[in-house]
Amino acid sequence: MSVEVLPIRQRMAWLRDSITERLDSLLPHAMQAADLDCWLVLCQEDNEDPVFRTLMPPDAWCPILQILAFFNHGGRVERVSFGMTNTGGVYDQPWQGRDSAEQWMLLAQWLDERQPRRIGLNIGAVQWAAGGLTYNLHEQLRAAVGAELAGRLVSAEPLVTHWLATLTGTQIAAFETVGALAHGILAHCLSAEVIKPGVTSTEDLEWHYWQTAVDLGLDLSFRPFFRTISRWPMCGARARATRPSAGADYSMRRTACRTSTAPSSPPG
Repeated sequence: MSVEVLPIRQRMAWLRDSITERLDSLLPHAMQAADLDCWLVLCQEDNEDPVFRTLMPPDAWCPILQILAFFNHGGRVERVSFGMTNTGGVYDQPWQGRDSAEQWMLLAQWLDERQPRRIGLNIGAVQWAAGGLTYNLHEQLRAAVGAELAGRLVSAEPLVTHWLATLTGTQIAAFETVGALAHGILAHCLSAEVIKPGVTSTEDLEWHYWQTAVDLGLDLSFRPFFRTISRWPMCGARARATRPSAGADYSMRRTACRTSTAPSSPPG
């Protein structure tokens, strides 16, 4: 199998550029469409909001309290990180301390200076990825910003849905490469090199696919699975079995790209 995957350093650079492009070109339109002039994404280390990693450079270490703040200045979105994370210039970073009390104070001051009409939070009720804000952080935020600004807090679900569902031209172009890579792995799994008739099980194929992805340094969105499909076409009053085929459902995580395959026939 001939499959080429970018070395990790080049991969991280590509992902960083892709995230920056999304923030520059996509986020202003998404915020305007959702009628939000401000968006806050808050989470804790080891308990990240589902949207958080789509906004943060993939090689960034994100310790303790994480606060990302966005404000739409009529088409140009100001983006600020009130955290200890080095974002490599993707976000403005006005705070370099270690006391979370200072983070809340600076956020409240930042909001007070800009006086947003509607402040979006990830407290969605339908789209699961839009409901990542914990009750604890929600209460801390309300206490930190005061009653007046707390009264402007609303759900950012439409914004989050728009953000996650929309790809840039760069990401769409990358689908061809990602799709070729996925089909190459699947072709190898269904080849005579891997499948031994009467010996290889669908579970064997699942583990083989998973191991191949790990060996290539790829992350899966979910566990792959294979299944055999027998066709029984009717011929008069009698039915006969044709050669079984194998169907597969699998994924690769690369930015927002995931792929699935249609059934295909194994050898033998």
